[in-house]
Amino acid sequence: MPAHAMSAIAAYPKLSCHKRPIGVPSGAVWPITDIYCAGQEETFTFLEDVLTEVMELFPSKYIHVGGDEATHTEWEKCPKCQARMKEHHLKDVHQLQSYFIKRIDDFLLSKGRTLVGWDEIMDGGLANNAVVMNWRGIEVGKKALEQGNPVVLTSDCYIDNYQGLPDYEPQANGGYLPLKTLYHYNLEKENLSPALQKNILGTQANLWAENVGSTEHSEYMLFPRLLALAEISWTTDNLKNWDNFINRTQAFMKRLEVMKVNYARSMYQVVPTVENQKGNIFLKLDCEVPNADIRYALGDTPIEKATKYHQPIALHRSTTFKATVFSGKATNTITTGEVTFHKAIDKKVSYSPLYHKSYQGQGEATLTNVIRGTKNFHDEQWLGWLGDDVTLTLDLEQATEVREVRIGAMDAQASGIYFPVKFMVSLSNDGKNYREVATHNEPCVVRGKSSLKDFVLKFSPTEARYIKLTLKNVKTPPKGGDAWLFIDEILVF
Repeated sequence: MPAHAMSAIAAYPKLSCHKRPIGVPSGAVWPITDIYCAGQEETFTFLEDVLTEVMELFPSKYIHVGGDEATHTEWEKCPKCQARMKEHHLKDVHQLQSYFIKRIDDFLLSKGRTLVGWDEIMDGGLANNAVVMNWRGIEVGKKALEQGNPVVLTSDCYIDNYQGLPDYEPQANGGYLPLKTLYHYNLEKENLSPALQKNILGTQANLWAENVGSTEHSEYMLFPRLLALAEISWTTDNLKNWDNFINRTQAFMKRLEVMKVNYARSMYQVVPTVENQKGNIFLKLDCEVPNADIRYALGDTPIEKATKYHQPIALHRSTTFKATVFSGKATNTITTGEVTFHKAIDKKVSYSPLYHKSYQGQGEATLTNVIRGTKNFHDEQWLGWLGDDVTLTLDLEQATEVREVRIGAMDAQASGIYFPVKFMVSLSNDGKNYREVATHNEPCVVRGKSSLKDFVLKFSPTEARYIKLTLKNVKTPPKGGDAWLFIDEILVF
């Protein structure tokens, strides 16, 4: 409350400002505008009745009420909410949210309970007995501590994210939080005075369960990352050591096996990285386990005849590769991939409009650096545009024969990312007069899982210096709101 309450409002439309029946689509909905009306007493009667039953069922001291991600547009135009603001001399909807939370806080206090909420409950002011779950960064948490509120640190501890390469993992919520990254998570306590540190209750990892369909799947997401969380929470910095931790974790896995816990083995996965060093292309292979025996094979060479990896591999032509960690034989997950050389490598791209500030990848060079994006759209290899059609103009520097253009795109509808619905390729030698040579229409199809695809547009061999790519955004996706368009590479042949 007041947001993330669509199911209640769908059942009881009278609890909203607009009183209209609504549906509850599966997956994420953003922005969250269907929220409880803060201007009518009926809302608080309902919530107090629900909380009374919750407290009868659960004897815990703490009651979590959410409080996060509310978009207040309905409050801004609701006569009852505006009347409430005038009555209590509230200058904006943030103070109305504060009124809402404080009123629920007072009710819980009267029952001997303590309110817990995400750090948005601070917006507009907060009683200092409430517990703040800090997810928006340590600076927000520090503000709560300075106000005297107990704080639980949760920023960047989202174990619903992938812990290994997404192609080899069960469905997750996007993002990437491998074991090593979590272990090195900086709680930033050194920026806090001892007095403030005393009010930190602890550290928390969050496992949102939209994609978790079984106990076995939840165990997979929890272990061994829960071991890293425990160690960084309960161990002083001078005693933390990754190599030591990973050795103990491997020993602990035998206990998990005896307990029949379905733990993840993602730390044994080989993670490939393509590096472009001034036009020289290298394939780097890594693994979270120190000193792992990584073996690789290029092209058609079978993995059984793999070469031991010692240093980044220089590549001079397109190739496929396979890599795994050997334990006497190739028993771990085999990572496969492809590096494709093409005519646009390191060529300049002009953008109209410029990509969104939140998804800038590697800047202007992103789309011609050979390095492909993964299903983790935070991997800094994707450029993103929100709601816009996009025109990309590629300069090959001289007239070059071209016959095919590929465009790498992502579809991750739970995060609002959709494939473009139309692609157009035009060619020019002077950068002014363009001739359209290929077009492709892509229907918008509802997908439950993230997908990557290279869209291929072929045409008769033509000499051109400039290639203009026009990408059409879906504009009105099935779930509503604006659609993101994500591109990782332009390949020219």
